[in-house]
Amino acid sequence: MLFPELKSWIEALAKPSLEEADHQRAMERLAAWIETARRDNLYRPLVFVCTHNSRRSILSEMSWNALAAYYGLSDFVPAFSAGSEAARVSPHTMEALRGRGFQITAQKDHWRG
Repeated sequence: MLFPELKSWIEALAKPSLEEADHQRAMERLAAWIETARRDNLYRPLVFVCTHNSRRSILSEMSWNALAAYYGLSDFVPAFSAGSEAARVSPHTMEALRGRGFQITAQKDHWRG
């Protein structure tokens, strides 16, 4: 037997919330936008932005570019990452990417001198 609160939480997982429905609609619009780029041979880059460009935006860029390569979208919808403040890429980000099979090589940090 489950506690009532736990049972309610589990049952709620099967019902999409309004927020999830909004996300689903947004993903459908993004998919249509990408399909238009592919179909019409348009260049439509994506830019993922976070404060420091050291974690989330890097992970998003690399993940998207891997997916784009897999699905043949690299020429139409490449991704780039950016940040509002300069920072070094987090070692945890590098570790996460390597853990997914990305091959990471060290590069001199040109913008930090």
